[in-house]
Amino acid sequence: MYESEEKPLLQAKETQRDAAINLGMPRWLALSFAIFVTSLHTSSVVLSMYVMNQYSYQTYMKEKYPTSSHKSTGSQSACELNTSTIAYKEQVVVQKLTSELNIYCSLATYNVIGVIFTLNLATYSDIYGRKLFFIAPFIGTLLKTLLCTITIYFNLKLEWIILFFCIEGCTGTWVSTLSMAYSFMADLTEPGKPRTFVIGCFETSLGIAAFIVSLLSGYLIKWTDGFFYPSLYQLAMVLLGLLIVIFILPETLHDSKKRSDVSFIQNMVRVTDVYKKGFSPDGKQWMFIILIVIFMMSNLANIARPQIETLYQLNSPFCWSAVKIGWYGSMRLGLLNIGNLAMIYLFHLCTTDEYIVLASLLTTVVSLTIEGLATTDFMLYLGNCY
Repeated sequence: MYESEEKPLLQAKETQRDAAINLGMPRWLALSFAIFVTSLHTSSVVLSMYVMNQYSYQTYMKEKYPTSSHKSTGSQSACELNTSTIAYKEQVVVQKLTSELNIYCSLATYNVIGVIFTLNLATYSDIYGRKLFFIAPFIGTLLKTLLCTITIYFNLKLEWIILFFCIEGCTGTWVSTLSMAYSFMADLTEPGKPRTFVIGCFETSLGIAAFIVSLLSGYLIKWTDGFFYPSLYQLAMVLLGLLIVIFILPETLHDSKKRSDVSFIQNMVRVTDVYKKGFSPDGKQWMFIILIVIFMMSNLANIARPQIETLYQLNSPFCWSAVKIGWYGSMRLGLLNIGNLAMIYLFHLCTTDEYIVLASLLTTVVSLTIEGLATTDFMLYLGNCY
């Protein structure tokens, strides 16, 4: 008797919620579109990382040493292995200039305005809806990509790229898109296994997309014999994602669930609540702070790792081509995704989450140490096995 009454009530509740949100499409399709556009955004960022890093290196080489014979392509590298030659010293200078440009671009991307925007994103999406804050980071990346593509085509000064990255940073970058995707999934899924499954599919999709783009990046540079068309492909990916967000992706936050508006200052104060006394009633607030510090330090160690690796591989003793760099990047991402899943599964059989985190940090230290000491291709690949 109880079961026969409960089932219709649950179905009615589900039907009412579907009608209230008014998606205009099945939930699975709405979630699929959210996953797809986020994959497009992150893939465009990965492709930009490879293209702009290698383009900057070649451009500085041409500007500083126009008579140099160095000319790298997708299939080969003109890198100098002999450390006593003038050509090798030229490589070192160009590597330094490219590294400095990467630092400035990173600082421009994660500028003060961008940090403030990202911090406030989740709260204001609870007030004004998800879609608006899906659109903003796409527009920023689209503008940056368009301007970088123009820079490549007309051979403009590389220093302009810093400004273009700053424009993207002010809209929250791909991090904001990721945040909105998780909010989108929270709106459309029930807590527990259904939401965990969707998040697992989402993160796997991001890993596969990044793997494919990394693999293709070197071949795109090789097949087009330059950087303009790969940048154009990146622009097309961002534009496609933006069009899907504007015209297809539904709004998932119903009016009844929207929070009341708060002032900007009040919202910023909320962000710091975790550091205030009494945040955790059980007296374990110090654990939150330690976890935040660990998370921050682990991200600092990896935030510019791909750019540094590319410069490392372009120069001696490796002298890799764009194709080899792309293969290495895809293998690294593939092992990272597969390795993480395998490690979590195996460790869960015999230990707790705390030890899994500790093991992850230790393997990262080992990986970075081997990579830093690497003098052969084998050592580089070995470092990614940890």
